[in-house]
Amino acid sequence: MFHQRRILSLGVTGILVALAIAAGEGERPKLAVARMPADPAVVSDAAVREALARGNEFLIAQFKDGQIEQGKDISPAFHQGLNALCVYALLNSGQATHDPRLLPTSDFMRRLIDNMKMHPMATDRDRPQSPVVYARSLRAAALAMYARPEDMEELADDVQWLVDASVEGAYSYDDRLAYRVIPDESGQREHRTPGSPRGTGMSPGSPRSPLPPGGTSPGGNGPMRPPGGSPVGVPLTPWRSPHPPERLPQPRIEYHPPINRFPPARPSQTTFRPPPSMPRGGGGGMRSIPVRPATPPPLYPPRELPEKGAGPFVWDNSNSQYGLFGVMCGAEAGIEVPDQYFQEVEQHWLTYQLRTGEWTYRLDRPKGYLAMTCAGIASLMTTHDFLEAPYVAKVGQQRGGADESLGAAFEWLARGDNAVTVDGAQKVYVGYTLNGVERVGLASGYKYLGTHDWYAELGAKVVRSQSAKGTWGKSEEPIADTLIDTAYSVLFLARGRHPVMMNKLQLDPLGKSDHGEWNNRPRDLANLAKFTSRELERPVQWQVVPLDHDPADWSDAPILYLASHAPLKLSNGEVAKISSFIDAGGMFFTQADDGAQAFNAYVDRLAGQLYPERELKDLPRDHEIYTLQYQIPPGKRPRLRGMVDGAGRLVWVHSPTDLAVSWQQRASTSKPEVFELGINLFAYAVGKSDLRNRLEPRAVPSPTLAAERSFIAVARIKHDGAWDPQPLAFERFGRWFGWETSWGLKTVATEASKLDGVEVAHLVLPVGSALAENDAAALRKFVSAGGTLIVESPRATSSAAALPKNAVRGDALGSGLGQAFAADNFDAVTQDHPLLNETAAGMEKVWPLKIRPYATKVMGDQIAPIRIATIGKGRVIHVSLDVTTGLLGCAEWGVAGYEPATCQSLMKNALVWSAAGAP
Repeated sequence: MFHQRRILSLGVTGILVALAIAAGEGERPKLAVARMPADPAVVSDAAVREALARGNEFLIAQFKDGQIEQGKDISPAFHQGLNALCVYALLNSGQATHDPRLLPTSDFMRRLIDNMKMHPMATDRDRPQSPVVYARSLRAAALAMYARPEDMEELADDVQWLVDASVEGAYSYDDRLAYRVIPDESGQREHRTPGSPRGTGMSPGSPRSPLPPGGTSPGGNGPMRPPGGSPVGVPLTPWRSPHPPERLPQPRIEYHPPINRFPPARPSQTTFRPPPSMPRGGGGGMRSIPVRPATPPPLYPPRELPEKGAGPFVWDNSNSQYGLFGVMCGAEAGIEVPDQYFQEVEQHWLTYQLRTGEWTYRLDRPKGYLAMTCAGIASLMTTHDFLEAPYVAKVGQQRGGADESLGAAFEWLARGDNAVTVDGAQKVYVGYTLNGVERVGLASGYKYLGTHDWYAELGAKVVRSQSAKGTWGKSEEPIADTLIDTAYSVLFLARGRHPVMMNKLQLDPLGKSDHGEWNNRPRDLANLAKFTSRELERPVQWQVVPLDHDPADWSDAPILYLASHAPLKLSNGEVAKISSFIDAGGMFFTQADDGAQAFNAYVDRLAGQLYPERELKDLPRDHEIYTLQYQIPPGKRPRLRGMVDGAGRLVWVHSPTDLAVSWQQRASTSKPEVFELGINLFAYAVGKSDLRNRLEPRAVPSPTLAAERSFIAVARIKHDGAWDPQPLAFERFGRWFGWETSWGLKTVATEASKLDGVEVAHLVLPVGSALAENDAAALRKFVSAGGTLIVESPRATSSAAALPKNAVRGDALGSGLGQAFAADNFDAVTQDHPLLNETAAGMEKVWPLKIRPYATKVMGDQIAPIRIATIGKGRVIHVSLDVTTGLLGCAEWGVAGYEPATCQSLMKNALVWSAAGAP
């Protein structure tokens, strides 16, 4: 009768499982379990990891005696630049894959770096257009990644060379045609000459920039002198803005006219001085790059392109992008660079933008390209960070000289498929374009460029296009072109893979503010993420996510960030989205720009709208959020308000004062506690546990299961206490369970007295909660009849229960479950127990059980093992730690539980084991 009632109560879709369970008197049929195949159009983090591993193996195999062999037949600079690109790619991949071979401390990488540092990377007067700018820039980027003291001299030399090689903020392949301004012998007049110095440079004896016999330093470290010894000079023309001419000889050529968007005037001698924390982890201090005198503008159109070294200086935007990139990397690592350099670079990119918002490769090739447009955006965002962002202090004053240009560029990028059309007819150096898109995506924070999730979409293309040999590009053979495409593809996957610490909620598209101001501090999270990466020695990113997307799309970061100075205009549906994000395991962080009381009052109203049964309260000054990663001095702890849920999870943090202005201004020296608090907030949200990579969101999509599928029914038992601390936990777990087993999961909330027809019941019984007598009796009856009861009592323990070798009576478990099973013996589950192993199809080995760091902190050695009691035909599984919050995928501090992955696998094993008859 019991089995008959159960089949009827489950309905048609549950008959398959019910029939299998109903065969309990005889041999149970073997349940069909199969993992659902992944969507081939979606790339997983595991697939990215495997692609990086194959790419790493290919690149590693190309190094012989500490350097690559390819490219030597082209030119020394080409070979050395290609070598630096591969070293830079491997260092980045090491950060993303944690491959110990790719750490700078490994013997392999140490040798590669040391050899790379010895490469001259010198201008060859007999080989015009040797890519010295690329080579120096990529080496600077590689050396700046860890900024080790032993690398700082070479890094400073590369930055100096690159600053010297620029002409009005633009670059060619080398410094042969970069005009230097020097005084004449009288000191009264100025002259210009190719190859003369703009700064101290290196000593002539440096192994990196050797002097050729009777000539100038190939790196531009000394004036070119004739045999008589006097500098060769011509009169200096007055400095003027490098406006292009009104018309070019070819009518078909069009380009954007000059736009007067100059950066704010500042003293030419000011320098960007990185805060002391910037070189953390081995920085060798700051090296100053001197301010250069003004230089004459380039001549356009050129009479002759310098294919053979003749003609005027001709820049291109590819070299110009990389010249700035190398300088930027050095500046971030602690090398001082004058503001004048960044002002010249900014003006170059502002002046030569096309009307479409794109940038061209060179003025004689006035067609816009995705790669060059990405170069323009990344370059202007770099100059903005050094020139504009540190000076923005008040709301409503964010617009700078580059905003109009960047707006036009992002508009073009967002149009159609512009942002993701990386190949077209050109199949060689696709990786170069990928790297450009990645730089824009990471610098801007935009998860979406137009309608495209750039990393997910392009990542899928990159993973699918990898050859069996681990290469990318037109050829699988280890030739120079293959190495270039492979290294750039590795860079794309590796740099884009890093965890996202916060998502900033974008209320409106660029240029609109229908919902209110949401971006008063546009570079706050960018600077906080950089600081966090340095301090944690683990790269992390930030993102901007649209309000009109599903909240699941925001779940690739643990924190959703929203800040303003005035009330916002959010609809009920939009407010519900924020609630869904929080309930699904996220933390909401808000802050009042300028400490505006209008926004603080709005946050209180929003809290009442979202959670009328809860409230935002001042967090105590001894709250762990002030001490979790950094011990912030008590007198410098900013006031914070917080909201907790039924499980004690901190779900909302609000700062009534302006923290983001310090992040915006990179004020880590004067306001270190504000940056440290940002890291503490992140550490709290992830529970000081392993970080999720970008393609590992908490949200789980619904699998496409067959209509007539098997499923398991689970009753969630209601009582007077906090029986449902995470209402969305089993909904998310059900989707994950479907992918893992192809089974459906049906949950129903019911009283203990209504468990007929259910095989498995789940009970959350917090410590201190008591069961009513009739509920205790109903649970005992359910188990005795053959049911499986899973009970969570977080922090439940006793001296006896914490001993894993001893069986204990139910009244010694430390939880209210003893009311129903006081005299029953509960045995500890050890690593060989069927519950924790591949006992039945669909189960997996779940040992060791990974416990959250917080649980270890608050319970120490008093954590009780999982215990099981066999009672009649059924069993009780008692867990003394939280599992339900882990089913959300949430690892937040403050929850005494198992790690999320352990929670999922443990619950899956319990359900499959029960359905299989708990053999």
